[in-house]
Amino acid sequence: MKEMRVSSNDRQHRNVRFRRFLWGILFVAVGVVVWSLRSHFYVWRAEGFLRHGSLIPALAYFQRASDSGERGVSFLMSRARCYRKLSEFDLMTNDLRAAVAAGASSSDASIEMLMADGQRGNLKTLEPELTRLFTSYKDPDEVCEAFVLGCLTKYRLQDALQLLSVWEKDYPNDDRVHFLRGRIVEHEPDFDAALAEYEKAITLNPVNAAAAYNAGRVLLTKKNTEDALVYYLQSAETLGDPRPGWIAAAGCCRVLGQLKKAHEYLTKAESFSGGEISRAFRLVGDPTESAAVRIAAERGELAFAEENFPRAVSEFQTAIDASPSDWRMRYRLSQAQQKTGMNDEARRNAEIVRTTRAALDECDPLISLLKREPQNVEARYKIGMTFLLHVSQSQGVIWLNSVLDIQPDHAAAHKALAVYFEEHQDENPQFKSLAETHRRAIKETDDAAGR
Repeated sequence: MKEMRVSSNDRQHRNVRFRRFLWGILFVAVGVVVWSLRSHFYVWRAEGFLRHGSLIPALAYFQRASDSGERGVSFLMSRARCYRKLSEFDLMTNDLRAAVAAGASSSDASIEMLMADGQRGNLKTLEPELTRLFTSYKDPDEVCEAFVLGCLTKYRLQDALQLLSVWEKDYPNDDRVHFLRGRIVEHEPDFDAALAEYEKAITLNPVNAAAAYNAGRVLLTKKNTEDALVYYLQSAETLGDPRPGWIAAAGCCRVLGQLKKAHEYLTKAESFSGGEISRAFRLVGDPTESAAVRIAAERGELAFAEENFPRAVSEFQTAIDASPSDWRMRYRLSQAQQKTGMNDEARRNAEIVRTTRAALDECDPLISLLKREPQNVEARYKIGMTFLLHVSQSQGVIWLNSVLDIQPDHAAAHKALAVYFEEHQDENPQFKSLAETHRRAIKETDDAAGR
């Protein structure tokens, strides 16, 4: 009997060990399957974020998929679209080429390139294809977005508004329609209408961080600082990069007299290391060149509020060194310099500001004229030169290129662009060839005129 009990116990132990062994194999097998499918999960998550316009989180998941070895057609085409929406066109082109090599439709890749051209303002390539794409392409809303963005770049506001109406009829729940319309009517300026559009966009898509950020800016302009703070913090939570929202929130806290809280938000923004800050500001609709100076600028404002004027001078000067054409910041620098007895420097900066504001005042009637006459070449040229010389060189280049879209042989626009690209050719390897292109155009124009 004793031997039988021992034998029975041995069998029980062996059965337990065998079951444990089987469970171990099962766990390993499940782990292998999960590990092998992780890249598909990352792509699925990325595409979900992409559909909701959350581009920074989408890109993070695309990166995880890439790190896990994903190189499939769907992945490459989706990531290319994400890069296009981020205005990172070189990376988009690389992914499209890789997708076609992996078996993607060359037609789909070509359409993505067309949308990229339109988004950048090269509407001549996209515009003739609009009717075909609206009726036959699987994502006509993407075509609408790209074309509207291009119209905004080239200041074709009425064309943009007309297409937004068409887009809204077919896609009544698309938040992008209201965000983009808000940008246009804010420029009118009609702040109440703009705020209504931004809030409609947020209602339709609570993670539309750009709409929240822009709603905050409108509310701040309307002196509704507490509500602006709420929207800026909402933008910080949903953008994927909280820095634009945190820096703007610091400004709201400063206006509200909450200086300690303002410092806390700025410190958080300075310590964040989750990607390029210029990308984040571009996504909320602020000029890319302002991204590098926003923290220093707000530090200067805080120092000024605390009457630490030497610190304010230092911070404002840092901002001006990074963005010399920021005339508003130069004005604040001149005020801080005056407070510290730097009267000569303050006068020089104040004179630059007066010159810039006078030039901008001359642009105001030209902007109004373009609303009635969008093809007015000389108005576009004068605005382009004002921006190039006084406000924003990148915007000046866009305006001057819009002149050439309408009048390709406009010699003065070619000359201004040739000079700009020659003087800045160390900044971009393409600038040397662009300068040569504009010089050739000038020569061709002179030859045709017999000069």
